[in-house]
Amino acid sequence: MSAARGAQWRLFRAVAVVVSLVLVAASVMVTTEALGNPGSVLADKTLQVLFSVVTVVTLLVGARRRSGADRDWRLWMTATACCMGLGLGVWIWTKLISGLPLPASTLGNIAYFMVPVFALITVISLIDLGVAGEEQQQQATRPRRARAVLLLDVVIVASSVLLVGHAGLMLKLTNRSASSMAGGNLVLQLMHPISYVLVAVIAVLVSGARGLSRQPALGLLVLGFLAHAVSATITTSLVLSGIRHIPPVIDIGYMTGNALFLLTAVAPPGRPSSRKRRRSDHWLRLAVPYVPLPIAALFLAFRATDGTQIEPLEIYLGSCLIAAVVGRQLIAIADNLWLLGRLRASQRELEYQAYHDSLTGLANRALFQETLRRAVENNTATGPPLLVLFIDFDDFKKVNDQYGHATGDALLRVISARLRALLPSTDLVARLGGDEFGILLHQNGKTAEQVGTAVLEGMQRPYQVDGREHVVRASIGLAELSPDDATLTAEELLARADSAMYTAKRRGKGTLALHST
Repeated sequence: MSAARGAQWRLFRAVAVVVSLVLVAASVMVTTEALGNPGSVLADKTLQVLFSVVTVVTLLVGARRRSGADRDWRLWMTATACCMGLGLGVWIWTKLISGLPLPASTLGNIAYFMVPVFALITVISLIDLGVAGEEQQQQATRPRRARAVLLLDVVIVASSVLLVGHAGLMLKLTNRSASSMAGGNLVLQLMHPISYVLVAVIAVLVSGARGLSRQPALGLLVLGFLAHAVSATITTSLVLSGIRHIPPVIDIGYMTGNALFLLTAVAPPGRPSSRKRRRSDHWLRLAVPYVPLPIAALFLAFRATDGTQIEPLEIYLGSCLIAAVVGRQLIAIADNLWLLGRLRASQRELEYQAYHDSLTGLANRALFQETLRRAVENNTATGPPLLVLFIDFDDFKKVNDQYGHATGDALLRVISARLRALLPSTDLVARLGGDEFGILLHQNGKTAEQVGTAVLEGMQRPYQVDGREHVVRASIGLAELSPDDATLTAEELLARADSAMYTAKRRGKGTLALHST
């Protein structure tokens, strides 16, 4: 760990200790209502405002020293904390100072509504740092489909959760008179826990479970919204049950969430993991969008059978949900077809690499031997005789010693191209290893000696490599499969050509020798 990173972690731990002590003390205060009910409520709301103010200041200071996505997420988180602090301030003024019933201020409701909106943008900016999710890097070859799937996943989760929440609220409202309900207020109260859970789920969906631990700011942000969701859910449940007095202890979740937001502002930077993503992470990302789907279906089914009218909003959300699921499946099918195409291309590439020389692109020894075996097995007395040439370059080692192996490799490529140009495309030219080459061809009306001599003369001309002229001489051994050799195997035919090549070497450089039985 670098010195700068170590200092950041020490600062974070120190702030975490102080914030934890303050949070514990505040929790004890609101639990025991040590300052009385109004005083405890005022104290805990004031503490939450203070957390938001310190968060804003810390984020702005950090943003001035950074750029790019590292600066962007701090600015969006600043907007989140500002809306949280504004909503709390309006609540304190309206409820505790002015004594007005809630909701008495549109400004406060707007501020609370914008908190999860800005938080979601913060999550996206954190993902852009490239340290929260490995799959964004793995899917770089198909980014459009990856973004579309992510968007549809968000739509599926959001539609399902909103559908469940709205259906649950309608079920609750059917048992109570409309005159005793502030329906709009309840909808707003219900939106708070749903929106907080949505932000947390989407963050997990995008980054993966392990991504949260590798990116401290993102993990703390998710935990903060889950803490808010707990208190908001309990508050909404109590209000829906007709309870007017909300115990101050319920605010512990709100205080914890704002404290975690403060720690997010001082969190050390994350870093990518070198380990591969576990299979459980892939299954989690695959399952998360569909977890709320059956729950939403059950709620809709119950609403359709309980005799109450399905609301237009539920119809819109259901239609959006179905369209998103169908779209995601279509993209999944397209993605599978793309992967299948890549797999087939990889198989073809692997097969090519297994049977071809990587330096020259010619067939390698394995392909040459396999092709020679099939040619010998299929050879008939009425067909053209098979001819095998075994070529070894006598002066090639001098090129490597004098000019280096890079020049030697370039010379091998030039030699391979000339060999390929000398022969018809139906004949097989292979690099058997080092500076040894093999040729399998049919005579096509020419004698074996005429074919060998033509190849030898073509290889004697100088080669131009990197502006230099190189003269290398080839020793060629030639073996013919005649009708009298019906029992001869491919290995024996190649061995005959190899033996003839050594005979040519003994005669002198740049010569041709035919195998004689």
